[in-house]
Formats: sequence, C-alpha cells, structure tokens
Amino acid sequence: MFSLDMGWRRDMSSSLVEYVRTTVNPQKYYSAEFPDIVWPEGGTEARVVCVFHKDKDPSLHFNPETGAWYCHGCSEGGNSILSFHAKRHDMSTREAAEEIFSKLIHPVVPD
Repeated sequence: MFSLDMGWRRDMSSSLVEYVRTTVNPQKYYSAEFPDIVWPEGGTEARVVCVFHKDKDPSLHFNPETGAWYCHGCSEGGNSILSFHAKRHDMSTREAAEEIFSKLIHPVVPD
C-alpha cells in the first residue's frame, strides 16, 4: 500500500485563499452580502446594522478598499472579506474562500 502526500491540498487551499483575497473587490462583496448598503461618495466606509448582535442603528463599518470591518457596538472585527464571511457563516477561512469563489468569481450557471 502506498501513501499519497496530501500537502498539495493544503497548498491549493492557501492559493485559493490568497487568490480570493487579492481578486475580489471588497465593495462588490459587501454589496452582494448587503443589497441595501449605501457607499458614501469618495470611497469612505459604509455602515450597516450589525449581524452579530441586536442592533438598531448601523454600527458595523466596512472599508471598501481593504475589506476590513468593525462593529462599534459589539467590537467584532476583522481585516478582510474572508474573515467577515467566515465569522458570519461560521466556517473556516478556507471554506469562506471556496464559497466566495463559487459565488462571485466562478458562479455555476444552471442548465
């Protein structure tokens, strides 16, 4: 019986994470996640009602250039769309990259 080195899977996963991190426009991603989001003129941060706690006023901020996010109400935050997607959907960074890739970069179109 032979053993197959599975290091390629780890390398492929890290490559996909890096590809999504460098390819997906954060503003496009957050606009897909929050269809009612309004991006102020001049590329400043947008705000929405936080999905991580009971929120009445928009306290969750997104940076359209870096993808960084932070809630001033519950202090949740991260440095990328991947960290946001992973946190929001309770998944790993690799799973978040796979899901974002399939939805935004290479969507499967039904026949």
